[in-house]
Amino acid sequence: MRNPLLSNNKGMHLLLFFIVINLFVVAAVQDPVMRKSIRPSDHFLVSLDNDQSKANETWQLKQEKVDLPSKLSEKLAKNVDANHCLTVSTEEKLVAHFWFANSLDAAATPEQFHNGLTYQDLEVSTFLGVVEWEQAWTDFRHQEVPAGTYTLRYMLQPESDDHDQSAPYRDFCLLIPIEQDPGNVTIPVKKLIELSKSTPQVKHPVVMLLAPNHQYAEKAKIEIIAKSGWSVLSFKLAVRKKSEEKEEKPLQANLGFKCIIKGQSEKKLSP
Repeated sequence: MRNPLLSNNKGMHLLLFFIVINLFVVAAVQDPVMRKSIRPSDHFLVSLDNDQSKANETWQLKQEKVDLPSKLSEKLAKNVDANHCLTVSTEEKLVAHFWFANSLDAAATPEQFHNGLTYQDLEVSTFLGVVEWEQAWTDFRHQEVPAGTYTLRYMLQPESDDHDQSAPYRDFCLLIPIEQDPGNVTIPVKKLIELSKSTPQVKHPVVMLLAPNHQYAEKAKIEIIAKSGWSVLSFKLAVRKKSEEKEEKPLQANLGFKCIIKGQSEKKLSP
């Protein structure tokens, strides 16, 4: 005959075991050190965003030959290779074509080239490339941008009350309708802002946020930032030391880029 006292003891032991396990899990979630050790990586290749209705919609990226836009100026086209077009799509539709410059110029010191370049080593308004949106696109400041072809130029966001806490970084690509771009490698900043605002249906410059990319991969890829849900096109471009004199072997280094192609600021623009 089974001793009821022993059965009760076994039940108590199991109950105590589960209580201890639950307490450990709660402590792990609340402790910042333990939580950091068990949380997932900040960057991973998954679905477009955190919207459950789009959980099966994933990015696809491939490098292929796509003819350059016919309206790109001859001067800029010389520094862009049609064979290196980055085509972004989902399982259902084509999203965009990106053509980036083969190389950029930076008036940085030899030490900066050796230690690692940043976006701010580039001259503001530097031509970075071209994007062709197949459908309307929403920029980082919640503006709906019509489908079409745009040049991409580097911009350092001015410090102002309107821009305060609008983005985690001050580095952006400004988009200009390709037919409005003057076709020079750099243009005056005031002109740059005016040209970006000439985009139909917008009131402010069209912007794409740039995040730091110090640990870039050899091949371009698309990542999702887990914390924000932003979709990021990650790649690298060659940068040469800008000099008035022609050098046989100018200093050169790579600069990593992360373009936020899907994701918006928590702060909306004022009208």
